[in-house]
Amino acid sequence: MPEQNKPVPAESRDLCLENRKNISLYGRAASGADEARRKRDEQNRLVAEAKKKRTEVVSKIDALWKQVAEKEEALRKIGPTGRASELEDELKQKEWVLQTEATNPRKEKELSKEIKGLEKELAKAKEAEAVRREAWALKKTVNELSTEARTIHETLVMHARESEALHKKMFELRCQADALRRSISENLGKLDVGKEAKEAAERERRENGEKEKAETARAKEIESRKKNEELAREAEKILEEFRKGKKISSSELQVLQTSIGGE
Repeated sequence: MPEQNKPVPAESRDLCLENRKNISLYGRAASGADEARRKRDEQNRLVAEAKKKRTEVVSKIDALWKQVAEKEEALRKIGPTGRASELEDELKQKEWVLQTEATNPRKEKELSKEIKGLEKELAKAKEAEAVRREAWALKKTVNELSTEARTIHETLVMHARESEALHKKMFELRCQADALRRSISENLGKLDVGKEAKEAAERERRENGEKEKAETARAKEIESRKKNEELAREAEKILEEFRKGKKISSSELQVLQTSIGGE
């Protein structure tokens, strides 16, 4: 029977079928692990990008808080003041009195002094209000940037969690692929062992066949020797009787001829 037409043992056939299945599963697991790794790396890139943006925003916030602190220090140096609008109204009223109601130098001097004090107080109030507006604008920007930083942080956490899930998936698929690879390798080893055993059995069969042939030939040789010995004894007996004058048959003559020919 040609080698390709010989029946495959059931165990080997099962191992081959299992390997085909495992090779297909291995390909899917390995491909899935590579895809998970690629997606994980993309998520890690987004995490790094978000971290960089958050760091930049936090740096801006820190710089703004320093400016706010400078404004607050400036306000402490300015000290407490009244409201500029109220001071302006009071100043206008004093100036009007000075211009219309001052009746003597003493009263005029007092009003002038009060007006100068109000002018200084108004200038200080306006300066304080300007600093407060600047500080308020800085704090508003800080709040906006803080909101942006929180949004960036939430995005960062989302990508980090997705990366962690993909890493876990990649690890599981790689473990599956490794297990399948070991199973495939073990099955191939079994198939190789089966092949070696089959070849050894075939060699043994051939050797046994040659041994049987040799034994058969020896047995035939022994049998032939036995027959020749029997034939020789029978021929000697016929020849002895023939010498005594006994008539021999054609079959006995044939025995004598065979015996002589064998010699």
